Amino acid sequence: MLPVPGNAKKTTYNVKIKGWEQISGGDNPLIDLSTFKLSKFNKTNWAINGIIRVLRSDISRENYLFTLQGAIKYGNGYQDSPLLSLHKKPYCDLFENDIFLIPDILAHLKNTTRPPCPLPVGDYELIDYIPNPDKFPPNMPGKNWKLTTSFYDGEKFVGGLQPIPGDTKRTYNIKVTGWEQIHAAKDPLFDLSKLKLTKFNKTNRALNGIIRILRSDISRYNYLGDYELVDYMADPDKFPPNMPVKNWRLTTSFYDRNIGGVQVFVEIESVIKE
Repeated sequence: MLPVPGNAKKTTYNVKIKGWEQISGGDNPLIDLSTFKLSKFNKTNWAINGIIRVLRSDISRENYLFTLQGAIKYGNGYQDSPLLSLHKKPYCDLFENDIFLIPDILAHLKNTTRPPCPLPVGDYELIDYIPNPDKFPPNMPGKNWKLTTSFYDGEKFVGGLQPIPGDTKRTYNIKVTGWEQIHAAKDPLFDLSKLKLTKFNKTNRALNGIIRILRSDISRYNYLGDYELVDYMADPDKFPPNMPVKNWRLTTSFYDRNIGGVQVFVEIESVIKE
């Protein structure tokens, strides 16, 4: 965050969120934020849109606790800041009495009046939420912050949210665990029986083999012949941010009628690199 020059009696900030990741709440999580996404709002700002899905309402007010910890980026990494450190405080007290953060979030919930706390189970749609810089205290140190919010049922952690600061990069470790050709009943388009997974390095396996095109009679498609695929691995930089879950099955089908397809089984592990 950088102070914006101007009136010396007032400091404001340009606030830029680069991304976030949901922190899983184990076997009985409180919330699901998997539909959250950053959307372009104007030339300089990105807004948060998506569904806040509350999965539980069985936590008592006394046990409904939260922790908010800010960390500032220094040359040797992020260090927790005492300027923004709340440890296992009653969440409903914040929800009902806060004047800095909660009112702005509630104002961006679609068709929602102020709900009670704990929040009832259900979906709450957040539309075009951008942190209000006028609510920030003056003279905040540092430029890059990492804010981690955690929720608790008493002493048990039930989920949280960790934004990804502006100077980090999300990437993925992608592991193809297997694949199978989907065979057409007759007149198949291709034969992938020569494709195989081979060891590429210590962590990755690559696809190698022949893609054999068997037909050229489909309009605008004339690639009859053999095409050799060599050491193909999916490029993790092409994946969108904030991909949910780990294990995927990707199915591709081709049609003139049904003329074949392929299913690929993939493990995608999210990695944050500073």
